[in-house]
Amino acid sequence: MPRLRVLWSRVAPRLPRPTAPGVFAIILSADLFLTACFQQNNLLIFLACTVAAACIWSALGATFALAGLRIRRHVPPNVFAGEPVVIEYVVGNASRGLVCPPVRMREVLAAAGRATAAGAGFLCLVPRLAGRRQATVYADGLFRRRGVFSLTALDCVVECPFGLFRAARRIEMADEVIVYPALGHAPPGWRLEPHALAASGTTQQSMTGEGEFAGLREYRPGDPAKWIHWKHSARLGGRWLVREFDWTTQQGVVLLVDLAVPTIPPAQTWRRADLAASLVATLARSLHRDGHEVTVRFADGLTPEHTILAGGRGLEGLWATLATLPPGGSPLGPGELAAAGAVAGAMLPVIVVSCGHPDSLGAIDRSPPVQHWVAHEPRTREMFGIGGVSADERELFWG
Repeated sequence: MPRLRVLWSRVAPRLPRPTAPGVFAIILSADLFLTACFQQNNLLIFLACTVAAACIWSALGATFALAGLRIRRHVPPNVFAGEPVVIEYVVGNASRGLVCPPVRMREVLAAAGRATAAGAGFLCLVPRLAGRRQATVYADGLFRRRGVFSLTALDCVVECPFGLFRAARRIEMADEVIVYPALGHAPPGWRLEPHALAASGTTQQSMTGEGEFAGLREYRPGDPAKWIHWKHSARLGGRWLVREFDWTTQQGVVLLVDLAVPTIPPAQTWRRADLAASLVATLARSLHRDGHEVTVRFADGLTPEHTILAGGRGLEGLWATLATLPPGGSPLGPGELAAAGAVAGAMLPVIVVSCGHPDSLGAIDRSPPVQHWVAHEPRTREMFGIGGVSADERELFWG
């Protein structure tokens, strides 16, 4: 008996199953056959056999059609959470003379280290394939959060011919996908101006001088009054224009990441870590685009730091680290915050991204950095476009 159970557990998933029209056809065939036997009507026997033959042909056709499928999967690089992903499949029919009817395919996802799956979509339809032919199809979907995901298999389903039976087959195909944190956007006008960095205590020559004149732009809060171009501003009747400079040597910036969280449920812990990873990735990309050399340091002291150089070198490595970074660690201390800006013998300005641990907030209040962002706060999420803000939070914080 145990052997029969094992054998049945292996065979049962591969057996075709009748659809709703298939159940009706089976009942109709049986009813016609019984009626023909009682009435001895050859025409009814012929009709019953015809319906039964259609059911058998549908079951066998669907089963053998899936047996000849050959599939290759191509996953795009640089996958980000929350952004559409298109996966390419090259599907071939290895059978010589058997035509493969249309097949529905769906990805089977597994998330490493976190309990629930976080993928949506990845469903496509393969057109009718003649023998020894192939076709290229695409499935679009998205990953809702960062992490390492395994595309373990493809579930293929076919209901042709006649649509009376449904045959299913799971094709094992293992691929690993690293999903980077969701990227937000820096708000309009947000920028670390050179004079703001100089005010933080950095005294590099590139910060104290005014570089080569590059053009005019609208005034932003915090711009020095001496940058205002009064003649052009007067012509615009109330709109102030300031001079824009091309800085020959860009200032380095340190991003200090603190993932220590207070005692909260595990789901909220991961949610805060996801938001912090997205904010760090967004800030690093924005600072890099402004020409800054960005050094990302982690308060746990275990995760290696990353430096984003000119041309974007280092950004992909940072995204890969943030994709798998778990929450936790000891809270930030005053000494760590003071030493965070020391890079290559110089003191650089520090931007802190935290998850709201009380001890970390106390240390930051005693030794404030250039900027401090608490990733899960609604204002931060609204400003940088990460995580979304509910209507209740909007009403609570903005009125």
